[in-house]
Amino acid sequence: ESFLMRDERGEARALGVRETHVPRTLWLSLGPPAVAEDLVRALSRTAEERGGWPLVISFDNGRANRSDELARMLEREKVIALFNLPHVPQHNPFAERAFGDLKCAGGLDGPTARRADPSRGRVCTLEPGVLRTREALYERLCAAWHWLDHSPRWALGARTPAELDEIAQRADHLVRRDRFYDDARAALARVAAQEISPRDRRRAERE
Repeated sequence: ESFLMRDERGEARALGVRETHVPRTLWLSLGPPAVAEDLVRALSRTAEERGGWPLVISFDNGRANRSDELARMLEREKVIALFNLPHVPQHNPFAERAFGDLKCAGGLDGPTARRADPSRGRVCTLEPGVLRTREALYERLCAAWHWLDHSPRWALGARTPAELDEIAQRADHLVRRDRFYDDARAALARVAAQEISPRDRRRAERE
């Protein structure tokens, strides 16, 4: 999730789901700060569209990411939740890069894309580059999303992320989900039994 603007309705944030094997955004929505139901809907629809769930999903430490509702869904689908260490965004570089790319491609990362923010005084909404509505912001985000997913990249062998995603192997083609999930849960249980500091426990969980 990434903050984009604030208007008379409050904060507007982008909620995204990012594939890590291929640099592709799978879900993008715009609204107030996400709650558990928003995450459940985004992940469920993404899994439905892709024909299955990933083995692992990486999260930061937001309240919605730690919700019981989300935990129950991931347990039901046998997906391991991998959490960042607190205040270490480098542990989820895929999401950080995704939002950076979207903001850059959409012209939302600099002074040319000022937002009307009432907390910072009046802004003339007729000034070039000022986004007047959330709808205009979402349109710009979606255009950037489409451009990024369908632009050839030398790092991908001159393929687009969408093309590479079509031919990439899926997790369930490489390992048995049940065995992976059981092994990972057993390892996490061993970590939970250790008498170590919370930060060391989180680090051990990630390992």
